[in-house]
Amino acid sequence: MRTHNIIEYDGLSLSSIEWSAVFAGTFFALGIGLIVGLFGRLLGAGPDPFRSFGFTGIRNFTGIWSLITAFISFYCGGWLAARLSGSPIAGDGRVHGIVTWAFGTVAIIALIVFNSQLFGFLIASVLHQSFLSGNTVASMVGASTVWAFLALICGLVGAVLGGHVGGPRMTVVEEPGEETTSRAA
Repeated sequence: MRTHNIIEYDGLSLSSIEWSAVFAGTFFALGIGLIVGLFGRLLGAGPDPFRSFGFTGIRNFTGIWSLITAFISFYCGGWLAARLSGSPIAGDGRVHGIVTWAFGTVAIIALIVFNSQLFGFLIASVLHQSFLSGNTVASMVGASTVWAFLALICGLVGAVLGGHVGGPRMTVVEEPGEETTSRAA
């Protein structure tokens, strides 16, 4: 039997976070994000290989698909983290969703930063360029910053909603021998 330490603070119940649930939710969100992102690539989201070196941003469909991908993946990750936490407290599911979103965001940023040169070569090969200059990379980053910010917000909303849906369920259990009465309106 699992016990929880619960601290009451101004009517809000704050219990300990189940880190195994958060890690499972984070990896699940990253996996779902990969699947949905690749499906979007199949549908045409991503860089246009027929554009020339003057690439200044991303297409609207690609930006919208990044919003959809972030929402779906973090919704699923938040839902799983809330379900695995096993907490009986209603707000804990949302907290697990938020922490899952935070870990997932840090993991994605770390992957991009640590592999930025590899990503540069990959994007250059997709765009059929020998190498991307600093101006091209700057214009790409500048144009996609708004989409990245919106994707972060969509991911956060998805994680909170997924954590809420995956949170505890309230069930009414009737004692044997009790009768329930209902009035007709």
